[in-house]
This record gives sequence, structure tokens and C-alpha cells, in this order.
Amino acid sequence: MPTRIVLEGPQLEPLLTQVRDDYGGRATIVSANKVRTGGLGGFFAKERFELSVEVADDDSAPPKPPDSLLDLVDSREDRFEAAEPVPAPEPAAPTVAPMRSGHTTVTPLAIPVLPTAVELKPAPVLPRASVMSTSGSAFAEVMAGLNGDLANARQSAGAPVPARHEAPVNGNGRRSYRGPALPEPPLTADLRALGFPTELAARATGDDPYQAVLTALAELPIPPAPPARPGDLFVIIGELGPALRTADWAAKSLRLDPAQLLLAGPTTAGTPIHPSRRITGPTDAERRARKIERADTPYLVVVDAPLGVDHGWADEILRAVGATATWATVDATRKPGDTANHLRALGRIDALAVFHAEICADPGTVLALPAPVALLDGAPAGAHEWAALLSRRLSERRAAPAGTERESPWR
Repeated sequence: MPTRIVLEGPQLEPLLTQVRDDYGGRATIVSANKVRTGGLGGFFAKERFELSVEVADDDSAPPKPPDSLLDLVDSREDRFEAAEPVPAPEPAAPTVAPMRSGHTTVTPLAIPVLPTAVELKPAPVLPRASVMSTSGSAFAEVMAGLNGDLANARQSAGAPVPARHEAPVNGNGRRSYRGPALPEPPLTADLRALGFPTELAARATGDDPYQAVLTALAELPIPPAPPARPGDLFVIIGELGPALRTADWAAKSLRLDPAQLLLAGPTTAGTPIHPSRRITGPTDAERRARKIERADTPYLVVVDAPLGVDHGWADEILRAVGATATWATVDATRKPGDTANHLRALGRIDALAVFHAEICADPGTVLALPAPVALLDGAPAGAHEWAALLSRRLSERRAAPAGTERESPWR
């Protein structure tokens, strides 16, 4: 007659392993319970597991393992939902039962399957004449075990589930399909490679680069002209060499005498400006600005403020002179982000005088800076000047190896 044994432990898996190691195939699991003892209001309770096992005598043959999942389900259904009359119960097997206190909660668990020490090869599934039932309690227990194993596997993997990229929903509540992105025209790609802003490059149409750039820049804002009224004060700020060349261009355009050109900087050495026309500080700048207001011609002031230098002194000069218009010189070979930060630190900038555009790999990047371009390598930066530069660079890009540079006379 089989013997019934009850095992207890804090975890269920070690109990199953103990049953397999101690009794092997002679053991049959009868029930598995989770027991909670003590606690207050459902908290601080101690939890353990109880496993009830029937151990057959040594002379009894072990039960044959099921060949497939269908056999396991059928065996569970035959056990729990058999239609045949239930025979009279035999005398209960001797049982070793644990002692439980009054404050104990017992939760029945699905009957687990003993782990096998040696992996068995799956037997071929034979055709079955009957259809498996999915309404029985045995099938529910099997599915509960499978769901538990699947949840444990997902938790142990720990890999995040990739997000689904769904199509946008239209007004009718249905998801619309946009289709694959169309390749951009070769001319648009070439212009973007030269630093042309994407929204402007998309407007370039046609096979002729010159006409395509003209079309793209048709709506580009016209930069302001230098102030030419009597008493106006035109400030050019930036690196000293390009700023002086820009001032020379402005003096010729406005037909100003060299005496109308002042320099705000640490020294006039190496420049054509006389030391008497150097602005020494904010107080001197304010005094000269009051005098310029009563002049009958405009004046030019060059402020030496290269990129990377503290702008505090330059800001004080700009506030003291009260400029009518302020232009900044920009090196096209600099990183656009560094140049944009430099311009924002200077305050109000009305226009840009760009230099080194001819030798820059991507001269079009200056079009995205926070001020319009007024001068391009010493010439007014109109649409035709940009079209000539970019069409020439496009021809060089398609004919010459990458990395070829040309020397600019404006440098």
C-alpha cells in the first residue's frame, strides 16, 4: 500500500527536487499548498509550501509517463472528470501531516510536475481519433502551469519589448499608409552637401544649378544697406582684419573720408588708423558718440571682438556709442554652432559680412545664422552672387576630388 508523505519548505522547487531524488518514479504528487501563518491584517505573515506525495511500494511498477501534452491532459481529465462511477474509497494511506495553528491560511496550488533528471526524447505523436476537450479542470491546470512558466521566462530575460511604430490615424479613425520616402533629387542633395539649408535646397528645381539657386533664394530677405544719413553711426564688430576690410568697403560705398573711421580696440598697431582715432573705452565712446550726432556725415566704428574672446568690453562699447546699425563679420569656415553662439552673445546684429566663403567646404551654412548675409567675400550678397558661388562650387564638386580647396583673394 502506498505511503503518503507531506514535505514543507520555504520554496516549492527544492521540495520537488527532494521528491525526485529520494523516491524517483515511485512518487506521485497529490496536492501542493501555500500556507501563510501569523501576521496582522494580512501583513507580516510567514509563508511556506506544503507538498503531499504518495510513495508506492518498491514492488509496484511506476506509472508510465505521458507521451505528449494531449496524453497528459486526457489523463488529468480521466482522473478528475471520469464518467464511470467512483469506487468506494480504500482505507486512507498513513499520512504525516503538519500541525497548524488557528491563524493559518492555506492556498491550494496547481499540482506541479516533478523535474526529470534526464531529458527524455519526445515520442512521435500518433494520430488520435478523439478531439481534446478544453473545458475540463485538468486542461485549466495545465494551461495555468504553462502561463506561469512563460511569465517566469519573460521576467528572467529582462529584455524590454520593442515599441511598435504605428502609422498615424487620419480623420476617419483609420491608420493611413504613407509609403516609403522618395529619394531627393541629386541637385538638392548636392546643395545640402554644400551647407544649403534643407528648406531652401528643397526649392531648387531644374537642371541648371545657377537658375535652381536663384529659384531657391527668390524669397530670401534683402539685407539692410549701410546707414548713410548725417550723424548715423555704423558699427562693424568682429575679427579685426575682416572688420577693417568691411569698413573699407563701406567707406568707399558711402564715399567717406578716412577721418570718419574709428577703431575700438586695444591698439591701432598694424592698421591704417591713426592712434588719435582709437576709442579707448566706454567713456571715450560715449563722448565721441555725442560729437558724431552733430556731424554732417555718417561715421564708421570698428570694434575688435574676435570669436572666443570675452564680450564684456565690446558690449559696453556698443551700449555707449548707440549704433544706428551693427554688422558682424563671420568666418564661413567656423562651425555654425560656435558662430551662432558668438552672434547671440553680441546682442543686436542687423547683418553679416561673410568672409572665406570661397574656400569653405559648406558655405551655405551661413544662411541659417540668426542674421541676413549682406556681404559675401567683399561683394553684396544678392541672389546672383550666391548662385554664382554655389554653381561654381557644384561644378568643382562634381569634377574635382573631395577635399580640393581654392585660395580666395578676400582672405
